[in-house]
Amino acid sequence: IISELENELEKVDIDPAALAEMLQRMNTLNSLFLKHQVSDVESLVEIRNQLDKEQSGFSHLEDEISDIEGQIIQLEKDLEKEAKELSKLRDKGTPNLIEKIESLLKQLGLEKAKIDLERSISEQYNAFGKEHIQIMFQANSGFPMKPIQSAISGGERSRVMLSIKKILAEHSNLPTLILDEIDTGVSGRVAEEIGKVMHDMGKNMQLIVITHLAQVAAKADDHYKVTKMDVDGLTRSNI
Repeated sequence: IISELENELEKVDIDPAALAEMLQRMNTLNSLFLKHQVSDVESLVEIRNQLDKEQSGFSHLEDEISDIEGQIIQLEKDLEKEAKELSKLRDKGTPNLIEKIESLLKQLGLEKAKIDLERSISEQYNAFGKEHIQIMFQANSGFPMKPIQSAISGGERSRVMLSIKKILAEHSNLPTLILDEIDTGVSGRVAEEIGKVMHDMGKNMQLIVITHLAQVAAKADDHYKVTKMDVDGLTRSNI
């Protein structure tokens, strides 16, 4: 028996490389068992299959991202086209707009006033397309044009805003426009002219005006008086 066992032992081929590979595989399995908190190979196979499905999903997601990026590129081209068209329309419409505003300003007592639209290219798209727009104003001759917010007084602001709102309302088909004390800072003949402009606006829309000027109120078709009174310690408003 010993002799036969020795003969069989001599037939065994010891391969160190294969042994090392087997030990490595065992170490890998043990590491995976520990990582995924399972105790058999079948469970590892299930986890591997699940990860394969998720990987497939990621590949599909990458395709979707690529498709959306293509759509964004096309939309940016469309946006660029629309922005250029908008700029062309401004080139065409700005002179007429300025002429109408300055005409109304003369009617409202600002005979020397000048207004302009300063346009510059914007790096990013905004509500105006791809332009920055600044309203420039000059109240009297001999002075430089300045941004309207720094070159206008209270009474001038009222008249400029009314002029702009009147022109915008003509092209917006607004059913109702509410003006809250837009006549602040004016009186006399100017107030009379503001009342006329508002009366003219009221022919094409419902115009609700809050005012303290008799000249303006006199041009209205209907009047509503708002009063406040103290009732049992509480302030109440009546119309």
